Amino acid sequence: MSGSTSVGDDAQTAWGARQGVCQDVTHVTLAALRLVKIPARYVSGYLCPKQDLNVGETATGESHSWVEWWAGHWTGVDPTNLREVGLDHVVVARGRDYDDVPPMKGVYQGRSDSKLTVAVSFTRLDLAAGLQRTWSCAGRPRYEPTRSTAAVRTVMSS
Repeated sequence: MSGSTSVGDDAQTAWGARQGVCQDVTHVTLAALRLVKIPARYVSGYLCPKQDLNVGETATGESHSWVEWWAGHWTGVDPTNLREVGLDHVVVARGRDYDDVPPMKGVYQGRSDSKLTVAVSFTRLDLAAGLQRTWSCAGRPRYEPTRSTAAVRTVMSS
């Protein structure tokens, strides 16, 4: 829920309020996994806001966070949206928590009236061809690419 917490809030604050943004849900999930000794890491990136883009359709990604936990290999799960991480998630960085991988962090040297903008665009290149049907552990059909099915373009300008 946008605006329910701020960047400085911790998982306990979100848990107490029973609401929060994606980074709060990610932190609560990390705490739960670590409590039962499951290695887990925070992932910062972008999410395509529309899961079923039509061929040729483009959508602007939104900054997002999710969890990867160790089960013999790193497995991504998006606890905010209650689903597995898929082609509509773009990883920017991985770390222990938000403080390791905030979306915008660094030093700028230049004109004070400059402005940095970032846009991540998702474009569906090929929807039907190149997909094979597989089954997820929940028994729902899942489609996985056998070749490139989406393009992600990142544009940074100042």
